Amino acid sequence: MKSFLTCVFLIAITGHFLIGADFPPKIDADFHLDPTDLTPAELPKGLRQRLLDDPDGIFKGEDGKLAKTLQVLMLDLNEDKEPEYMVWDPASYTGGSVIHLFASEDSDFKPIGGIQGEFYLAKPVNGYYQIVYTARAGGETYERRLATYKNGGYKDTRAAEFRFDGNDNLVYTKDLPAGKN
Repeated sequence: MKSFLTCVFLIAITGHFLIGADFPPKIDADFHLDPTDLTPAELPKGLRQRLLDDPDGIFKGEDGKLAKTLQVLMLDLNEDKEPEYMVWDPASYTGGSVIHLFASEDSDFKPIGGIQGEFYLAKPVNGYYQIVYTARAGGETYERRLATYKNGGYKDTRAAEFRFDGNDNLVYTKDLPAGKN
């Protein structure tokens, strides 16, 4: 009974249900969020080396070299005037593109997280923009996740499942575990 009254109270105060469907809105800023095709020679030396040294070898071809071009987006996620780098995984995935995030640290680049699918930026938390991303999870099911920067990297702090309603609208179905990343 207490939780029911709390829910009624929150609805009365806020005017809406507080359910998993609520994710932070897209920020109204002039960000270019489309990647650019870059050759390995066009990447900063430290990032190029980090991609070559990747233990899973996802950025290298069978010849051990980086792909001829990589999709890259330089974006200042913490407004420190130094761009962070989003590098698209060259492999294709049914849930959407996998995007790896890197931050420059002196002349080295450290991985700070990863996302999958379509994304947008939301208001900053802990000095970094949050990233809301949506990936296909099979059939007509999609997952929307909120990645927030904390403890040196982006972590999924919220997740929910959505399905199409028959009118091409995504409709919230349930909350999901955010993950351990």
